[in-house]
Order: sequence, then C-alpha cells, then structure tokens
Amino acid sequence: MKKFPWNEEIYLAQQGDTAAVLRTCVSAEPIVSQFGKVSYFTDWLGKDEVRSIASLALVEFIMSYRGGVPDGEIPALIKQALKCDLINSVHRMEYRRGKEEAPPPNPDTGSPHSGAGGFATPSATPHGDPEASLLQNAYAQTVQDAIEHLNRNEQTVIRSYFFRQETTNEIAAALGCSAQNVRKTRRKALFRLRGLLDRKTG
Repeated sequence: MKKFPWNEEIYLAQQGDTAAVLRTCVSAEPIVSQFGKVSYFTDWLGKDEVRSIASLALVEFIMSYRGGVPDGEIPALIKQALKCDLINSVHRMEYRRGKEEAPPPNPDTGSPHSGAGGFATPSATPHGDPEASLLQNAYAQTVQDAIEHLNRNEQTVIRSYFFRQETTNEIAAALGCSAQNVRKTRRKALFRLRGLLDRKTG
C-alpha cells in the first residue's frame, strides 16, 4: 500500500488546494479520532469538544508546517501537536475550576510510552519547556481568534466541513445554497484564515 505523501499534500494545501486539505485531513482522521477515546480528555471536555479542538489543531498544523520532516515522522508530529492542544485546554479548565493543587493524571491510554515515538508527560509541550508552552498557547488562541474574524457563513462552512465532517451537499442544504457556493466559500475562508494567521504570527 502506497504511503501518504504528507509533505507534498501539505505543501499543496498551503497553496490553496482544498482537495489536498481534505486528503490530508482524511489521512489524519485516525489520529484525531483516537483522542475521543481517551477518558482523560473526554471527561473534562466532552467528546464533541475534544474533536473540535483536535480538528482545529490539525488545521493549524497544516497551515503552519514549514517542512523539513520526513513523511514517516509527520503522523507522530501531528499526534503530539494535537495532544498538546488538548492538554492545554484541560489545564485551562482545571485552573478555572480552582483545581491547581495536584497534577493531572497521565492522559495516555495503555502502558506508558517513552522515546521518540511516545507521548510526553501531561505538562510537556512540543519543545518541553515553559517558554514553548506559552508560545503554543498563544498560537492556539491566535487560531481561535482568526476563525472568529471570518464571516458567519465562512465559520459555518469551516466548522461543518473540518470539525463535523459534513459533506459539501449537507452543508449546502443547511445553508440553503448550492454545493458550488459552499466550495467557493470554503476556498475563500481557508485563504482568509491563512492570511490572518500569517499577519498575526509573522
């Protein structure tokens, strides 16, 4: 079976190829879905929110990826990025509830992992230091803010298409427009979203 060409597809996605965005999201779907089975996340956030956060982190990864990583290592990189976003979301909720006195339990399922292919500790970040944690949190908030700057239809299309996995025809029926209009709105929204992120993080 031919392996998915991550670098090639992500590059095309960053150039505005919505089909490449979809192919990349579909290939990463098993990674997104696995977090919905981790009780540590679902107990705090709920399954729908876990999926939304993981899906948003995936879109963020696609748009911010700068290359230089072999195809075979990209799934692990995506997994770590999504996990860090989810852990940070749980930590923010813990702080709001005033439960800072004890560290959260290990979010991994099964036996602990170590080494390059394993998960980091719950408080770990992609780079394993407080500064990286602050940067990661800031970027996640930047993506949320950028989506809020899209118009209502663009937000609906992005969230329906990427987060709820609805088809173009389903979105068109919900919005009362043509499938062609949905595809046009999706292309425009992705272009605007990338532009917003480039300006905020440049």
